[in-house]
Amino acid sequence: MWLSRVDRDRTLPRPTGIGAAIGAASMTFVLIGVSTDYPELVSIGLSGAVLLLTAAGRLCLPLKVSVDRRLRSTRVAEGTTVGCRLSISNTGRRAVSLELVEFLPEGPVMFAIDNLPPGTRQRVHGYDLPCPRRGIHVIPRCWIGRGDPMRLVRRGTRTGSDTILIVHPRVHPLGLAGTRAITGDQRGSAEPVPSGTAFHSVREYVPGDDTRLIHWASTARTGVLTVRHSAVQDVPGHLVVLDPSPDRYPAEAFEDAVRVAASVSAAVLRVGLHLELFLGRRHEGGWSTGVVRPTSEVAALDVLAAAAPAADTTPLRPVAAALAVTGASRAVVVTGRLSADELPAIRHWGSPGLDVLVISIGDTSSRTVRVGHHVSLRTVRTSAGFAMPNAAGTAT
Repeated sequence: MWLSRVDRDRTLPRPTGIGAAIGAASMTFVLIGVSTDYPELVSIGLSGAVLLLTAAGRLCLPLKVSVDRRLRSTRVAEGTTVGCRLSISNTGRRAVSLELVEFLPEGPVMFAIDNLPPGTRQRVHGYDLPCPRRGIHVIPRCWIGRGDPMRLVRRGTRTGSDTILIVHPRVHPLGLAGTRAITGDQRGSAEPVPSGTAFHSVREYVPGDDTRLIHWASTARTGVLTVRHSAVQDVPGHLVVLDPSPDRYPAEAFEDAVRVAASVSAAVLRVGLHLELFLGRRHEGGWSTGVVRPTSEVAALDVLAAAAPAADTTPLRPVAAALAVTGASRAVVVTGRLSADELPAIRHWGSPGLDVLVISIGDTSSRTVRVGHHVSLRTVRTSAGFAMPNAAGTAT
């Protein structure tokens, strides 16, 4: 997303930390010298003031620089970096050095652009910003400016507009056996969808996809290897439920739960099956029983990027509400720690037309047990612990 152009500085020069210290010291020397009739101290104080005025006056000269910045992508995965591209032009008659400050949720990040020669029509700088936590973030306008050689005074301005950055949860690869265990689909992600399926869209190639599904026209047009994404017709969907109850998740366990939900959702969509996603959003009349039906992996990750625990929840009520209205044939419920008193309620979640897999995050042990005729319970410690057995080929 391009930011607007900066043709001139629009703020007055401001002292840096060093400049402010010199200014305060100069004023102190002048006051002491005048009060004690000590002209030497007055001279030292005035020298510091002249130094600051000279530095500020140098920055008052017109600066003919234009700046354009954009993010390479407004969607990134957690744990990666945010790529940025900065284009700078200097149409003035003298070389300049600039400072760029990006304001992130974790704090500001500053970059130095040294010695931009006069007459430079365009110089492109690429840099990476540390990725914020999962979520939807507003990256404020960047600050572009310059300082004097002694770093006493700085002058600059905010430029452009705010940018929305969506940080997706990490997706763990489940492997062929893990995908079959989660979805019940025996083809896995490495085989084309069978007859009776409909072409839906194209998506980026994922290792393990059948090369026969590569969409060469889109690949040639975009420069990115893409494959056909098909959806199975007349097949009930797969429901993924993320329990929003905050008391179930110790420490960072909720983030692990979101990663598990993202991994399962991606596995369902990559084999061309329908996905229903429920996050347990609360409204004035109670729990929302509506589900989101994303048609692509990016759309599902966008929804999960905004997932957050919901306070004041009745235990398991959002999950039961979602299972009661779904038309899916399989459901995966991702939750935190479960007590022994809650197991009887879980046994009744499944039915002859609905197989339910409950994944409990935060348990010290990793095991899979059958708790009902159509309900299985799997306990794992973290999202990585959930993914490793699946990727290794162990079915749940």
